[in-house]
Amino acid sequence: MSLTGLNLSSNNFSGEIPGQAFINLAKLRTLSLSLNYFNGSIPEAVTILPELEILDLSSNLLSGTIPATLCSSNTTRKLQLLYLKNNHLTGGIPEAISNCNGLVSLDLSLNYINGHIPSSHGMLTGLFDLILWQNALEGEIPASLSRMLALKNLLLDYNALAGSIPPGLANCTELRWMSLASNRLSGPLPTSLGQLVKLQILGLGNNSFTGPIPPELGDCRSLLWLDLSGNQLKGHIPSELAKQSGMMEPLTSTRQLGYLRNDELHNYQCHDKGSLVDLTGIRHSDLSRMPSKMACNFTTVYFGSFDTINNFSMIFLDLSFNQLDSDIPKELGNMYYLMIMNLGYNSLSGVIPAALAGSKSLAVLDLSHNMLEGQIPSSLESLSLSEINLSNNRLSGMVPQLGSLATFPASQFENNSGLCGFPLPLCKKSVVDTQQSKSHKRQAVLAGGVMAVFSVLLFVCVATLLICLCQRKNSTAHNNSNEALRLQGDLFSIWNFDGGDVYRQIVEATENFDEKYCIARGGHGRNFAVKKIRITEDESLKDEIFSHEIEALVQIRHRNIVKLYGYCSTDQDKFLVYEYMERGSLSTILMSNGSAVELDWSKRLDIAKDLAHALSYLHYDCSTPIVHRDITGNNILIAMDFRACVSDFGLAKILSYDASSCTNRLAGTTGYLAPELAYMTRVTTKFDVYSFAVVVLELFMGSHPGDILSDLFCTDKKNTSLEDLLDTRLPLPEAEAASEIFVLLKVALQCLDPNPANRPTMQSAIKKLSAAPITDDVDYLRADLMDTRTHLH
Repeated sequence: MSLTGLNLSSNNFSGEIPGQAFINLAKLRTLSLSLNYFNGSIPEAVTILPELEILDLSSNLLSGTIPATLCSSNTTRKLQLLYLKNNHLTGGIPEAISNCNGLVSLDLSLNYINGHIPSSHGMLTGLFDLILWQNALEGEIPASLSRMLALKNLLLDYNALAGSIPPGLANCTELRWMSLASNRLSGPLPTSLGQLVKLQILGLGNNSFTGPIPPELGDCRSLLWLDLSGNQLKGHIPSELAKQSGMMEPLTSTRQLGYLRNDELHNYQCHDKGSLVDLTGIRHSDLSRMPSKMACNFTTVYFGSFDTINNFSMIFLDLSFNQLDSDIPKELGNMYYLMIMNLGYNSLSGVIPAALAGSKSLAVLDLSHNMLEGQIPSSLESLSLSEINLSNNRLSGMVPQLGSLATFPASQFENNSGLCGFPLPLCKKSVVDTQQSKSHKRQAVLAGGVMAVFSVLLFVCVATLLICLCQRKNSTAHNNSNEALRLQGDLFSIWNFDGGDVYRQIVEATENFDEKYCIARGGHGRNFAVKKIRITEDESLKDEIFSHEIEALVQIRHRNIVKLYGYCSTDQDKFLVYEYMERGSLSTILMSNGSAVELDWSKRLDIAKDLAHALSYLHYDCSTPIVHRDITGNNILIAMDFRACVSDFGLAKILSYDASSCTNRLAGTTGYLAPELAYMTRVTTKFDVYSFAVVVLELFMGSHPGDILSDLFCTDKKNTSLEDLLDTRLPLPEAEAASEIFVLLKVALQCLDPNPANRPTMQSAIKKLSAAPITDDVDYLRADLMDTRTHLH
């Protein structure tokens, strides 16, 4: 036959691959049977096709050994791509593979292959990819690999390799990704690694490397990801690691990366913040086969590729679980785009450098289990952190009360004998006096029942305030909003009347923003019904950009989005005035048993639909699409008639203001963040889609779903029924309501897909919500929400 290509990938084929069917396909060049359920062994007939260039059998259930006939004399010598990853193959790697001297990519990862890496592989001088991670390989890394001068990706992690790193690997100057993590490697780190100027990802964690961290690693000017955790490295942290910051050229990855976040940080088998693996062509569910996943509870999986802009910096730095000492270099604060910094479990001393606040994108900061002294720098208040751990040090003074620092539990600051202030016990007067200039305006966050009491005072105040403002607005407002939006002296006002008078009314109504009217604190300031924004020198926005953002918010007109009445700004204060919502936030309502019971199933369905319509409007019906980026239960406000409105656009991204639509920080609230925010800089509407789903689950469960978010997608998870998830404070819904809730939660689960490309848009989600249930005879309370046979059209 003259057939040259056969692609049957991504189906549900099962059984053995029929070897006889390939005997007469002498001209076949491409054979792809990936992402099926074929079992049995690899047929010899497939391995001896003379013209075969691409063989992809990945992500099946194939077992047995790799046939020795593959790349043997006079057969399959033209093979360029060989993908056998994610199967159940055993035995060794055939030496004969080195006969395929045209091989460009070899991927045998996620199998049970043992033995040594054949030294003859060094003959594959045109090889781009040598991907063997998650097998049972042992022995040393062959020095002959240094002859692979075209090599771009060398992934040997999760094996049992021993010995040292061959210094000759520095000759492979085309390397982009080198991961040797989770092996038994030892010896010093070669200084010659600094010659790999194109290296983007270097993973050497969980080995037994000794000696210092080579300062030469700072010469890797493309380095985005550096993981040296879980070794026996000593000495200081080289300040040179930050040398590449701001000098990096734009980078793009075409591979599908996966960040397996470690959720068992106190498990001594897991010495890092997670692992970066190549998931190209691998099902998410198949990761449960990784032995390391069970030990480290890798429940959160982030998918995606990456691209960076000009003048970028490292985004991931993990040096934890070593024996490093001396000070933390202040130069690390030059890494503007650094998202994760983990220096925990070392012997670092000195103070926490205030300059670390220069890493404006920092989302995860772990300095725990060191010997750090002094106070926590107030400069860290400017960071939008989603995780911090400063526990088990020798810190002293008061925990800074602005920004995100005071929102974390006491466990993140514990075992620092001199540290005090919320969330720790109150400070003694001597400590308060020492920090009086910084702290008398920074009191503890009001939470729980106290927040509810203060909310009542707040609403009374703001009701009076808004009546005054609305009366003045009705009598003097200008018809042209573009003319009204202007910079006038030092006061920026949406209304066309005396801004100074408005300013005085707001200050008087809140008694100069007295703490008794404060219901919460956030990274951008204190929240009253009039939202007061904190201004710092390094966060001041350019007037032109800021005026554009305010103008876009003024033009929003939707019944499910809190109306922005005005904005005032002076040299001392900035604040926004929003529509008054009588019942407060959704989270507050759900925390109160009485209020939660009043929120029956019908009202909860309406609230979910209100939120969906609001987000669809923001994404598709505004003159420029807007991504909110902080959809949470706290930012969904409820009116007296139970109408739900989206509020707080402090982190919103208006996509047309810059061509790249990139964000330089991990914005949002922990527990609601889309997982891809860990590696993506490009802002998309799928961020909000994920957060929408979390809020929907919170709405019907009565509290934040927490660990259920990750458990839902576990392959070994038992059936998840509607009855399992519903708020027990309400009686079970009747059949009709149950069917509607079932459809809604089914949509929500689709919106939680770890891969953003698989999530529906908000427009699509609304269409799904209007779809009728599949059949009338289904017990929707007990039907499995995760059953893929129950489709939504």
